[in-house]
This record gives sequence, C-alpha cells and structure tokens, in this order.
Amino acid sequence: MIYERITSDKIFDNARESHEHRYKLAGNYTKEGDIVLDVACGTGYGKKFLKGKYIGVDRELLCDNIVVDLNTWIPDIEFDVAVSFETIEHLENYLNLVEILKKAKKYIVVSAPIIPTKDRNHFHLQDFTHNELKDLFKDYGEVIHEEKQDISDKKKDVYGILVIKRYDNNLN
Repeated sequence: MIYERITSDKIFDNARESHEHRYKLAGNYTKEGDIVLDVACGTGYGKKFLKGKYIGVDRELLCDNIVVDLNTWIPDIEFDVAVSFETIEHLENYLNLVEILKKAKKYIVVSAPIIPTKDRNHFHLQDFTHNELKDLFKDYGEVIHEEKQDISDKKKDVYGILVIKRYDNNLN
C-alpha cells in the first residue's frame, strides 16, 4: 500500500462501514443545487451519498477528480459544503486544509482521529483531541452536530466527527 486508503479488501470492512456513516451524515447537509467539495476523495465513492454537484480533490488521480497538494492548494472554485474525512492528520501543513474547508458557504463536515495515532501509524503526522479539532473551526461557525465514533473493540481507533454551520449562513 503506497498511501493509507480504504479499499474493497475485507480487512477494511469496519473502516468502510464507519466511513460510509460519515458520508451519509454529510449527505444530510447537502441538497440539489449545492456544490460539494470532497477533500481527499480517494476513489470518489462518497459521491453516491452526497446531493448536488460533486467535486472531488485528491493527491492522485483515482476517479474523475482534481489532483491537488492539500499542503499548498488554494481553491479557485466556490462551494457550498466541504467534506473531509481522515485527512487533516496526514498533512504537514494541516492549517492549509482548515483554510480550504472554511471557504464553504454553508457547512463543513470533517472527521479525524481524536486519540494519539502518529506513534503507531506512520501516515499520520498530527494528533488532535476532540476539542482541538473543534477549535480549528471556532471562527467559522457553530458546531451543530458532533459525535465520537469507535470502530474497534479495543478503543484504539476513535474518530471525532463534526458538522459546522457557517455563522453568516442563511442557507439560501
């Protein structure tokens, strides 16, 4: 495996189920007419859970996506909803991703591990607590949904999931 990616391999069954839960949650905050940016979209399978015009971005071409480096990319497109799952912990310049997500006109749906993982996962460059993840977006909007999701029986893979509504969003 070159990158940490969820595939159809049975070893990823638990992770895939939890990932689909996050996409289904995000789908509740999208509607026809929205432009939805899926950051680190992978194979683009999240598209089936999201309403509106789907734009996927990733570091490599895996589907009909835009290839970008999330450490430096500055979007030149407008979007209503930004979705990013298990991405921020992979980036050296994670604050650039935060700024990308904050360009969303309506909502951000984001998730990341909220327990230390970089000591056991060489793909992870950052560790966040649930409150640290929330604090990254406190100037963007109000957290309207938050949950913690444990995908293992040993409590070693705990993810924080946030839905943040932009403060000045009148949802037109």
